[in-house]
Amino acid sequence: MIRKRKNTSFEKPAIDLSKTPVSRLFFSYYFPAVVSMLSVTVHQIADGLILGQKVGKDGVAAIGLYAPVLIIFIAIVLMLMIGGGILFAKNIGSGRSDKALEVFQFATTISLVLGGVVALSAPWLAEPMTRLLAGNESGKVFIYTLDYTFWALLWLPIFLLRVLWGGFTNNDQAPKVSRNATLLASVCNIGLDLLFVMVFDWGVAGASIATGISLLVALLYIGWYIAQGKKNLHFQGFRLRFRLGEWQQFFLLGLPSFASEIAFAVGFIIVNQSLIGYGKLAVAAFGVINYLSFIFFRFLAAVFIAMQPIISFNMGAGKPDRVLAILRFCMLFALGLGCFITLLGSFTSQPLLHLFSGNASTAFYELAEPAFSIYFWLFVGLGANSVLSLYLQTIGKTLLAITMNITRSIGLVLLLVWFLPSVMGGDGVWAAKPVAELATILLMGLFTLVYRKHYYSHGAIVQQNKN
Repeated sequence: MIRKRKNTSFEKPAIDLSKTPVSRLFFSYYFPAVVSMLSVTVHQIADGLILGQKVGKDGVAAIGLYAPVLIIFIAIVLMLMIGGGILFAKNIGSGRSDKALEVFQFATTISLVLGGVVALSAPWLAEPMTRLLAGNESGKVFIYTLDYTFWALLWLPIFLLRVLWGGFTNNDQAPKVSRNATLLASVCNIGLDLLFVMVFDWGVAGASIATGISLLVALLYIGWYIAQGKKNLHFQGFRLRFRLGEWQQFFLLGLPSFASEIAFAVGFIIVNQSLIGYGKLAVAAFGVINYLSFIFFRFLAAVFIAMQPIISFNMGAGKPDRVLAILRFCMLFALGLGCFITLLGSFTSQPLLHLFSGNASTAFYELAEPAFSIYFWLFVGLGANSVLSLYLQTIGKTLLAITMNITRSIGLVLLLVWFLPSVMGGDGVWAAKPVAELATILLMGLFTLVYRKHYYSHGAIVQQNKN
């Protein structure tokens, strides 16, 4: 049993999740998330510039090629963070703070166990992962990817806890905590990158070590906030919890996020493997372009981060009109932002590639620049699909959300990398994921609107809340 403590849940917050106007409420969560994303972006840019100038394009490509492994681990922690976060916020919204704390303890325990097992297995896992990602066992790209992968696996428990606890503080109506932790970690990471890569000449391994230490700094900051017990989260009576009464709902709510990230990683590998046949320059270009796309994606990720605690709390509080208002606002915002990023990418492809690729060959730029502009159409549909998927899993449409995510990231990508090159040549491989995202939001939007009674009615929302 969790010991009872003085209830601070009813302290008046700066914002009221059940009453504050939707736009103001959204931006009160979005702006801290964007600051976090911007600080991560600044440190990624610095990381890329340092590696690009000191190591060359192969060093930047190595980090980009590690992306599918990172996505798999993000999938695991998102399942815990989103499933746990939805359940945590619903329990807070319905006044069950003790149940909310049990969810927090359960999610933390799973993260520690899974992260510890992978970290201990790093010496045996790193090389086979690198073979899959880099495609061969020769050349600088393979060596750099192996270095980065090994150290990243060792830091995995810290990474999982940092992401998980940051998500729970957002659901505890404290989005600025995760923002401050990210700012602190970013400053630390840039300083350590300069020291390890430029001064100590540790190369890509140094960049990975710097990231791990910075994650630890962020985790300690978030842990310090939780230890104070200002709102609902605290460590008082904390214990490792391997059982949870609501464990089935916990995993069902988080499963679509897990499936989405895993499918996204598989889709990445499909495109990567399809480009191997076009030569090493194509693979290196994909690594650099994917690295840059992840920087821009963070602005859309902030929409997802802001939406989740707001919509989950109002589900728990039994406010279907407010849930639908939040969905509409987030969907329109994600669509607009995605279009802006696509246009921005089209106009900045050349300077960005030259900035992050060091002294690459003319042939590399001739291949990468048009590919960059094509690939960035991905963002038009990506944000809207993420918003719709989160809404579907929040109202309990788990199977549909999973089907949607697997279809757009694997099924359609497989079909399109086979078909589009016959029409567009090599450009067809780069266009596969953007076309898949656009097709998904059009088809899913039409489907859910035709059957709106099952997805957007008060009955559909209230029924899930009863469950």
